[in-house]
Amino acid sequence: MMINSFNIKFNSKGFDSRTLCIPASLIILSTSIAYGDGVQNFYKAFLCLCASLISFLFVSIIIILCRSGNSTIRTKAITIEREVLKSFFIILTTCALLGLLYFIQTRELHSAAILSGVSPGLFFICLYTLYKLKILEERSHFENLTSNNRALKTFYQLQYMFCIITSCLIPVLIYFMITDHIAILGCSSIILLSVNLIHRLLVKPSFDSYKYSFSATYLLLGLYIAFFSIGWII
Repeated sequence: MMINSFNIKFNSKGFDSRTLCIPASLIILSTSIAYGDGVQNFYKAFLCLCASLISFLFVSIIIILCRSGNSTIRTKAITIEREVLKSFFIILTTCALLGLLYFIQTRELHSAAILSGVSPGLFFICLYTLYKLKILEERSHFENLTSNNRALKTFYQLQYMFCIITSCLIPVLIYFMITDHIAILGCSSIILLSVNLIHRLLVKPSFDSYKYSFSATYLLLGLYIAFFSIGWII
C-alpha cells in the first residue's frame, strides 16, 4: 500500500554494469600497493574483490528498484552546498575503503594507500556529475531551466574539470610525501588525454557529448589504475 502511494517503479533498466569499475579499482589499487610493499596475499585480495562487487551490485540494484518513477514528487531543492558535501563524503568513503582493504591484506596502515583513494573518489564524482548534467540536458528540452538549475549546470561542469585535473595530480602529492615509487608520476600524463573531453563538456555540451563523456571517463579511470598500479610495483 505504501509502495503504491509513492508510485515506486521496480525497473532495473537504469543499472550500468560499468559502475562496478569503482569497487574493482579500489581492490586493484590496494592489492598493487600491498604487492609493491612486499605483501603477496592474492587470496584475501580475491575475497575482497568478490565481496566488494557483490555488495556494490546489491546496493545499486536496491537503489534503482526503489527509485521513484513519479517525477511530480517534490523533494528538497538541490543546492551547490549539498553537492559539495556529497563529493566530500564520497572522497572520505573511498579513502577509508582503500585504507581498509590495504589493512586487510597487510595488517598495516599506510598513508599513501589511504591518500590513493582520493583519485577513484574523484572519478566517481565525475561519473555522478555527468549523470546530473545529462538529466539537466534532458530537462532543458522540455522546459526552461530555472536560475538554480543553470547555476547547478555551471557548477557540475566546473566540478568535473576540477575532479579530473586533481585526480591526475594526486600521484604527485603521494610521491612528495613518501619520496618513493617515482613511476606513479606517469599517471599525471592522463591529464593530457582529458583536455578534449573537458573542452567538449564545457564549450559544446550536448546530450551526445555526455554519452561520449561517460565512456571516456571510464577509459581514463582504467588508464589511471593501470599506470598507478604498474608504477607502484616496478
